[in-house]
Amino acid sequence: MELHRFTSLLGVLFYGTEEERASKWLQLNDVERESFIKACNGEGTVPFIYRRLYEAGVRDGLGDMKMQSVRQNSFAISQKQKIDGLCAFLDEHKIRYALIKGLDLAFSVYPSPALRTFCDWDILFHYDDIDTAVRLLLDNGWTASEAIPKAIPGHYHYPVLCRNGIPMEPHWTLPKFDGCTPAEIWQFIHPACDGASRHLLEPELNVLLLTRHASEHFYTVMPLSRMLLDAAYIIAAEGFDWRKSDAVADALHQPRPADLLAAFSDFFPKGILDEMSSEPSRTEAFRRIFEQRDTMAANFQNEEMLLSSNTAFSKSWLLRRLGLCSFQYVRMKHGIPKQGHHLKVLAYTVSDFLGKVGRCFSLLFKRNSAVNDFMDAIKKAEARTPSSN
Repeated sequence: MELHRFTSLLGVLFYGTEEERASKWLQLNDVERESFIKACNGEGTVPFIYRRLYEAGVRDGLGDMKMQSVRQNSFAISQKQKIDGLCAFLDEHKIRYALIKGLDLAFSVYPSPALRTFCDWDILFHYDDIDTAVRLLLDNGWTASEAIPKAIPGHYHYPVLCRNGIPMEPHWTLPKFDGCTPAEIWQFIHPACDGASRHLLEPELNVLLLTRHASEHFYTVMPLSRMLLDAAYIIAAEGFDWRKSDAVADALHQPRPADLLAAFSDFFPKGILDEMSSEPSRTEAFRRIFEQRDTMAANFQNEEMLLSSNTAFSKSWLLRRLGLCSFQYVRMKHGIPKQGHHLKVLAYTVSDFLGKVGRCFSLLFKRNSAVNDFMDAIKKAEARTPSSN
């Protein structure tokens, strides 16, 4: 199903009346319905689709979606008990933290956690507490998938911790928030109540987190239906303010969420689009990105895009790439123990370095115009100058 029809149908299912939802669904032929359900299934939004259609009186063809919804509801109930236990543990030790991304949205933004699928637990720890938090978690039965370093080059969380089959990502900052410090981010995170260890992201920061997370791997991996539904539920929450959203993005030196979200005028109602007050040229660039991203993900290497990015060969870009060849990172990447095996570490380090250099030069000499055009759209979309509106 083409982008316009997909997002338009999703918008009706979210914002439409029961009559509008049923009418829109019944207008589709079997192939269109199957295509839509398949796409939503791959993006984890089938429970939402099922709920909205069922509420609209649709019954035929929902059997498989119903089973997924039931499984997700059961999963959410079991996860809630475990999450409450972890929160109590962190509260006991006075560790400042905030649940983020799917884990947070499922229980605090969506009307039912059964509507928002998630797997791992993403937790942002206060920058002064994270080392203590990770040590306490390791002492409390969580195990690290890799050696715990002070930092992972180019990343935003410690290696995944696991306990009883549950993966947790302990974040020290938010994904893709380059150009600002954790201290700046925490200006927009506040205690859930006076004196609480648990903190909550302001809704404007939550939308910014969503749109910055969407930029990972050059906007090619974020599930589109999940991004739009997450945004719609956050925006619908009491107290969300588009002017403050712009101010938070500017304060943290990030692209404004309105410029990206307004690219989906076929999903959001006109009233919400008017409130966004987006910059047209950046919004058009974002639309181009999402129209082309499936083609880019299927046909081009990530390194081709890295070489065409606006930070390519900058000091920070070079340091990050070299960091991926550090002894510490090589040990993590190849599963080499923290001690000993020095010749093996050296061999892998040299191999990784030469491999990256070789791929870099080979790609430089066969630059692709489609990649250049796509990266130009990203540069234009993410221009961080204040809006002219």
